[in-house]
Amino acid sequence: MLDELEAFVQSPDVFWPLSHTSPDTGSPFPRLSLGVVLLTLDELRAVEPDLAPAELTATQVVEREFDRIKQKWTVAVERKALAEISQRLSIWRAYLQDLSESRSGAEDYPMEVRQRVALARLLDLAGRNPGIQPTAQSLRQLDDLLRAWFEPGEFIWDQRLKAVYTPAGFWFLFGRPRE
Repeated sequence: MLDELEAFVQSPDVFWPLSHTSPDTGSPFPRLSLGVVLLTLDELRAVEPDLAPAELTATQVVEREFDRIKQKWTVAVERKALAEISQRLSIWRAYLQDLSESRSGAEDYPMEVRQRVALARLLDLAGRNPGIQPTAQSLRQLDDLLRAWFEPGEFIWDQRLKAVYTPAGFWFLFGRPRE
């Protein structure tokens, strides 16, 4: 991912097929996007206490490189974040619409909510861009829809991520939609 990040940021693509394959299975890695990078960095931060010194150093290299690219290509990163937000917002809207019609999709919520988490992280990345306001308003409306069926509860992902995703900013990870 890191090898291709700078070329990806400069490209018009929102989702970039990685050229590498998994050394274990030979299957392709998931497509690269800013949202994927942000969630991966969050996951790395969450497991830092469990990492060996060499792994921790590698994690820090990834974070520094991402920060360098963000600084060097600020406008490109913001544009790419806005484009990805638009696509992820459509996917999240479709999921919530399906959920409003039939609660049978509620069992998929822990997987589907990754879209909402990615949206939150991408909004942080593109937050100063004036073009983000209509999208942020749409997301608030979708949040209001979700709140109507939401049952607050326990954190639904790996407990180590709880330190990264706090209830104040990621309330939608602390519970589930009612079935």
